[in-house]
Amino acid sequence: MKTTLKTLLATTVLGIAGLAQANTTATTQPELTEEQQVIAAICDTTAMGTAMIATMHQSGVDKSATLADINSFAPELEKMIGNAQVAGDIVKYWQAAVTDIYQGDILKTDEEKAKYVDNVGNATFYSCVEQLSK
Repeated sequence: MKTTLKTLLATTVLGIAGLAQANTTATTQPELTEEQQVIAAICDTTAMGTAMIATMHQSGVDKSATLADINSFAPELEKMIGNAQVAGDIVKYWQAAVTDIYQGDILKTDEEKAKYVDNVGNATFYSCVEQLSK
């Protein structure tokens, strides 16, 4: 998970600059405020990690191994984000998500697993946006 999370989140964090650039050139979409951009980046990172946790569970990775990967990745996430509190909050969310996700069954078909992982990621993203936008 560490390598996958690292690659995935590096892309997300680096994508913040691209999102800001896109706002200056896009004419057909409403412009995002700086606060909205930050919320989107935090929630995207949180959602991608949570979807990765769901993928690991559906792939049969042991719960303790998933938690160990998250914990070993935490310092790297902090460096990537540049904010210890935000990184810590994301890690705490992922740790809680492991407990919730691993209570569920491993689904039978690849199609069911893919839909489940997609739903976990989407639900996490929209819930995060709702919470941070209050």
